[in-house]
Amino acid sequence: MSVGPIALMLINSFKLDVDIISGTSGLLFLPTIQNYETALCDILPYELEHLDFCSLKFGGAFINSLTIALISTLLTLLIGCMAAYALVQFQFMGRDTVSGTTLMVRMVPPPILLVPVFGLWNNELCIGKTTLAG
Repeated sequence: MSVGPIALMLINSFKLDVDIISGTSGLLFLPTIQNYETALCDILPYELEHLDFCSLKFGGAFINSLTIALISTLLTLLIGCMAAYALVQFQFMGRDTVSGTTLMVRMVPPPILLVPVFGLWNNELCIGKTTLAG
């Protein structure tokens, strides 16, 4: 059920804008990579025929986001693996407390944490009120 919208988005990414907007186009179409070329025009090594001026900077931002995501993932894995190894292999005071606390924090469903945040936003930042003074 959740695969349908993702598949439709992927299929539409290979269609022209005219094919997407017109309601008659179905699964039979001529695939093109023009949308990807337009989005990544600032990092492509060749000039695009259908684009006069590249005003988008999506390619550079994508490379920056990918770099930051990879570095933060590697650092998290490295630090997490070292901490897990220390918790399992070494006997030290407070090891059970750290393990139990980690387990309890992981058992709390994330939506439960939004209740106090909503209370803070609602009371302090005046959500739903017309002015900041109340």
